[in-house]
Amino acid sequence: MKAIAWDQVGESVIAMAWREFAMSHSRWLSEFTAEAIPIGQREFIRLGSGLMRPDEHNVNGDERIARAVYVLGVALGVLLLDDGWKVSSSPGTPVVIVHGSHTFDVFGAVRALADERTTAESWTAECHTLGLAGRPLGSAAATAGIGTPTRATGPARTTAALKPSALLVKPVTRTDGISCWRSKHALPIVAEKRGKTVRCPQCGTKQEMPL
Repeated sequence: MKAIAWDQVGESVIAMAWREFAMSHSRWLSEFTAEAIPIGQREFIRLGSGLMRPDEHNVNGDERIARAVYVLGVALGVLLLDDGWKVSSSPGTPVVIVHGSHTFDVFGAVRALADERTTAESWTAECHTLGLAGRPLGSAAATAGIGTPTRATGPARTTAALKPSALLVKPVTRTDGISCWRSKHALPIVAEKRGKTVRCPQCGTKQEMPL
């Protein structure tokens, strides 16, 4: 396996993983446009329920919200990647996307909608500013296989599908915690959690804490 520098993880691994993830959720995402994402925890619990597998039971509201936040955040991220934004990631900090001097936290923005910290009016204005207004989130999946995506029409160029194992980033161990392999959210290591499986509060992904 070829080693890559941490500052290359965003484009070499995370961006590609987002595109594959958006493609796998294309049917679910096709129900939404960027500015019409519902607001409030009750709505997000409903959305997250639509992401449950038939064999899953006893999944609480927080987990359902986290799933919806992650899928919608990925779709918004892919749309912005198509517009020339880049993924930025470093150990212990959230994954964000950047364009010049501008930085946008897609997962933080969607979480604010779930928590009703952002109003519908503010979010619509934000979508217009970002160039997302009116764009179907399902279109993020439509470009998931394009090597160098653009918003121009025409035949898409496809790349070979990555194996799932190639899309995963191992948790980054730090002296006081680890970073979630999916969202890069910092997970502090405390005595009672050592050696146990915990859920990332940002994306809901399970991972094992070191001893």
